[in-house]
Formats: sequence, C-alpha cells, structure tokens
Amino acid sequence: MDPVDIPESLSAAPQQLVALVGLDTNNNPTHRNVADSFCVNRRPDRLPLHFRLIAADHEFPRAKPK
Repeated sequence: MDPVDIPESLSAAPQQLVALVGLDTNNNPTHRNVADSFCVNRRPDRLPLHFRLIAADHEFPRAKPK
C-alpha cells in the first residue's frame, strides 16, 4: 500500500449515531412508519446519519460523576 493511498473506510466522513428508543417496529405499524420516516430514502445531500433502533427496556450506562 502506497503511503499516499488511504483506504476509503478511513477517508469517508463519519456517520453520526442517532438512537431511536422504544419503537416496537415489528408489532406496531405506526412505530414502523416513524422509524421509516427517519431511515428510508434519505437524500445524498443530507448529513450522513446512522440510525439504530434500541429496545425500550435497554439500560444505558450511568453517567460518571465529574
């Protein structure tokens, strides 16, 4: 690998992570529509975002005291 050649995975713009919490997309069509409105058919001129569906019972780590 030439030192000037940077792999595309390292030179691509990072995608910001957006968590959608508590949507039951398998059993609730309204929740599916909400999730799809965020994730499906995003235009290329929009900011690159990465959406994740997280279960409502997911326990997030506690914030560390400063």
